[in-house]
Amino acid sequence: MTSTRNHCSFALVLFISGLCLLSADWAVAQTSTGETGTPADQSTVSVDERLATAKNIIAAIEDGEYSGDDLTERYEEATKLASSVLTQEPLNVTAGYLLGRLAIVGGRPRDALPRIEAYANDPIGKSDWYAHKLLGDLYILSYPKFAKASYTTAVQLAPGEADTHLGLANANIKLNRSEDAIESAREAVRLDSQNEPKYRVALAEALLLSPDKTEEASQVAQEAVRLSEMKTREKPGDLTLLNDLKTHYELLVKCLSAVLNLYPERADNIVLLSKAWQDQADLEHLITYHSILQTIDSALKNPTLSASPELLYEQARLNHLVGRKTDAVEMLKSILQANPGYAPARQLLGEIAPAESAKINPAVQPQSDSNQ
Repeated sequence: MTSTRNHCSFALVLFISGLCLLSADWAVAQTSTGETGTPADQSTVSVDERLATAKNIIAAIEDGEYSGDDLTERYEEATKLASSVLTQEPLNVTAGYLLGRLAIVGGRPRDALPRIEAYANDPIGKSDWYAHKLLGDLYILSYPKFAKASYTTAVQLAPGEADTHLGLANANIKLNRSEDAIESAREAVRLDSQNEPKYRVALAEALLLSPDKTEEASQVAQEAVRLSEMKTREKPGDLTLLNDLKTHYELLVKCLSAVLNLYPERADNIVLLSKAWQDQADLEHLITYHSILQTIDSALKNPTLSASPELLYEQARLNHLVGRKTDAVEMLKSILQANPGYAPARQLLGEIAPAESAKINPAVQPQSDSNQ
């Protein structure tokens, strides 16, 4: 079964890092003194049960099943469970491995590396394909040769997992081994049952290494963009997905530009390139709007903030720009209920929901506003 986990998710890393969660080593030290209460709480729970529970929680975190306070609580719970095992059994490599996975989620790959290496090289973890795949993920940026070796082991242990072939393809792309990269990426695409864009991205990048395969690369990149757009439509406000889509557009532009260099006489490719560039620019604006909106939404949660009509209007306007019409309408109605003469809110509400605008104190003359 194809793994769908995204261990280095941008949103998760930022969220966990922003919470300033305690490191795994600190947690181990705290459990030895009983300050966290974990040893007392877990005194009747076996080591195997604690490890199994922690593993299930970590897998759910990696799959993005938790968010907000729930994510924080689950992260801390898994940390305490694995740490309590290390307190009881300091040489337990499985507990260290689980803390390493938590370190990856928390954006601390350097802390994760020795723990996952120890587990993957131990008889207990040697046959765990997922550990070798994670090791490849940690090596890939700086040590692609080591990454290739880890991914090769993962493929041998789990040839039916698309992610093992994806890792091997990415390592070969780093090493500029085009044919090997193409072969592994094609296998990853073949095994993909979830229509994940990342497998097509790897295949397009691998094909792009061979000048005679640039046309196929552009076709595969277009498919990656299409699949990525489908995911963003399912979760339109997800910045991680929007940034992924931006990266996929960048790849598509790169592929179409390569085709243009080979066939400058083909007008159809120029049209495709022009549209891709325009879509990319529109997407960058959308990402900017979402980022600004997140800042405003966060600021409005501050109980000491005195929200002005101008700030609330900006929040409503941005919601309208990112396609949240219902939210924008409700926000504008709220502004006008408190400030019936606020002209910008009345004008925008009249544009996007004329009937709703007419219901709110229609007799009040709007006040002029220089920001309109």
